[in-house]
Amino acid sequence: MDKKNSTKKSFFSTKKFKYGAAATVFTALFIAAVILLNAIVSAVDSKYSLHFDMTKDQLFSISDETVTLVNERIKEYEKKFGEKPEIKISFLNARDRIVENVQHSWAVTLAESYAERFSEITVEYNEDLTTHPDKYLKYSNQNYAIDSTAIIFTTQEGAFHVTGLDACLVYNETGEYVWAFQGEMKFNAALIDITTSEKPVVSFTTNHGESIPERLVELVKNCGFDIQEVDLSKTGSVIPPETKILIMCDPQTDIIAVNDDTVESEYTKISDYLNDYRSMIVIGNNTTKSLPVLDELLSDWGLELQRNQLVMDDMYCHVQNNKNLYVEYPEIPAPAAALTKSLTDLTNTPRTISPNSAPIRILKESDASKDYWVEPILTSSVNSYVEIVSDAGVDKKTGSYNLMALSTRKTIENNVDVYGHLLLIGSTDFVSTNAFSEQFGNTKILYNVVRLLADEDIPMNTHYKVLQDYDLNTVIDSGTVYMYGIVSVVLIPLVIFSFGAVVYFKRKHK
Repeated sequence: MDKKNSTKKSFFSTKKFKYGAAATVFTALFIAAVILLNAIVSAVDSKYSLHFDMTKDQLFSISDETVTLVNERIKEYEKKFGEKPEIKISFLNARDRIVENVQHSWAVTLAESYAERFSEITVEYNEDLTTHPDKYLKYSNQNYAIDSTAIIFTTQEGAFHVTGLDACLVYNETGEYVWAFQGEMKFNAALIDITTSEKPVVSFTTNHGESIPERLVELVKNCGFDIQEVDLSKTGSVIPPETKILIMCDPQTDIIAVNDDTVESEYTKISDYLNDYRSMIVIGNNTTKSLPVLDELLSDWGLELQRNQLVMDDMYCHVQNNKNLYVEYPEIPAPAAALTKSLTDLTNTPRTISPNSAPIRILKESDASKDYWVEPILTSSVNSYVEIVSDAGVDKKTGSYNLMALSTRKTIENNVDVYGHLLLIGSTDFVSTNAFSEQFGNTKILYNVVRLLADEDIPMNTHYKVLQDYDLNTVIDSGTVYMYGIVSVVLIPLVIFSFGAVVYFKRKHK
């Protein structure tokens, strides 16, 4: 018995047992530490969102343009109200439930990025929609869709803007999948909206069979504008004074003019509006009917829409459809140059498409000495052509045609340059869904149009961010993938091996 006890005692006293026990304890403590660290990080992330945007184009981070824009809006708000804004971005669901949907989690990540960057912005998650629906009546009573996917932006002054998680997503034309994330654009539009005391307006004319393109309305709203419709044919009707841009899209009947200076006709209302150095956009196409009074208005600004002519191009066109023209960006002086400069300055200038376009004729030459410019903004290639049908047959005329043109007048008020603009677009499809594809520059140009014609700050540089497959191979560039591969495959195992080698040799030599 004594010998057996002595044997046991000698075994537990051996170095083998001591080092083995130490290794076991160390391993257990290491595993426990990893589990504890994971729990802590998970808890902190759940509350504070510990995230790193490793996408090549920083798809879910705020851009430098946003930082500049938001700082300007904060200063403007403080100037107006005497204090900085207290902006809340409110989600109407628990954070962990929202992020269960990967695409919805992008908006959460983005909102928390705003809060991290700006002390004036906080993010909250409310779960009281079903228990206290009365809290949200002021939004639903104004026809806003209030459900668990809503996002509400508010200030302490009571201003608010409602959008949604799905509004931050851009689907392909068939609605089958999400191909772009426009959260930054939507957030910036909301921030402009709630920090602007007098909201600018874009007004669409009605009662002439006009169309009001849904995507154009969406774009204007993304710029932070209110949308109004105005029927100028009604007696006493006026163009809202806060209107920055008046738009007439695809009119089917003419505006009214009368030969009586005491009667304020539609022609007079629009003409007076433009003569007050305001801005208007007229959109037509090759099928636009003869509208003599509107034509007279355009002619006064040096522009003419050439009806019954369709510009085609068999070489420089999209998807082998000679009516879907790829446009050229002609060199143009200020102020019109601002409409395409952001595209032409890029290393790889994106293509812009102008489908089913009528040519535009410029009737007057620019005269900078008289502060008057009439410039083509977009043209077709030199290979394009129109077919003129006459009794003698079909005459094919080849050459470059104007597809979009801008007439600008300038005056000086209180030592400040003031501009009036009339933009003529020869394609109603230029503002259609197909033309809004990310691969085209149409959206960018229209943002530039709104900024120039309205002379307003807009989130025009925060564009759709096109998505790919969000696996590591696609969201991280090859250099980053290589670096993380080296760290995970080589460096970490090497550290562990080195640590094990040190322990081994120390044990062996003791």
